[in-house]
Amino acid sequence: PATRSKNGKPRVTPVIGVVRRILEARLAIIARGPLFRTESGKPFTSAHIGHYVLSRLDKMPIAKFTTHDLRRTVATTLAEMGISFELIAAVIGHESGAKDTRTLVRHYVRSDLIERKQTVLESWDRRLREIVEGIAANKNVTRLGEATKPRAA
Repeated sequence: PATRSKNGKPRVTPVIGVVRRILEARLAIIARGPLFRTESGKPFTSAHIGHYVLSRLDKMPIAKFTTHDLRRTVATTLAEMGISFELIAAVIGHESGAKDTRTLVRHYVRSDLIERKQTVLESWDRRLREIVEGIAANKNVTRLGEATKPRAA
């Protein structure tokens, strides 16, 4: 919703694959309220994830990590997969292009690009499953179970 968006505009993003399965499982057990909650019952936010990461930095297999690194990883991997910058921006909720393009989109283009976003996210889901299952090697991926000591970021 617009109230939770930095730019004050609503954004629609298809939920597919692994993420959809996680959310469906939560919906099956949560009658109402936040899908993910802290132990005290408050809604789980990115700030909670950040705190969790910060409190465990000494156990991480990399020297420095922030929750924003997850967004960077998705954007970078999508670009490496050949996805256009405009679609990457749409998926992660950023504007893209030169000033004229942004003006065109802001005032005239009335599409949320759902079908195109869904195609991108289906590709991301396949890539993510390959990484998690160890099918596709990636020099930038450190499997947590195999990590021995922190390495430079």
